[in-house]
Amino acid sequence: MACDACGEAYAEDNVCVVLHTDEQLVLEACCEACHAQQVITAYDRPPYEQLHREEPVVPVIVTQDDVEGWSAFLTGFTGDVYDLLAQS
Repeated sequence: MACDACGEAYAEDNVCVVLHTDEQLVLEACCEACHAQQVITAYDRPPYEQLHREEPVVPVIVTQDDVEGWSAFLTGFTGDVYDLLAQS
């Protein structure tokens, strides 16, 4: 994993475990190059697999109308993912 500030890879000696549970690790990393610090949460499996659902999720079939509708929407869309989720 690389430093968000400068892109340099973290050295193994500069990463330490701050918290360890059955499901996740919280790590603290310090960049040797720029000395920026970052907290990183790591999971032993993807977080979505840890969701507890009483009923299975049944995928919805995406139709051509769905694709065309989203295409039309996104053609005129400007913004980031947060704006996208707020408008959809």
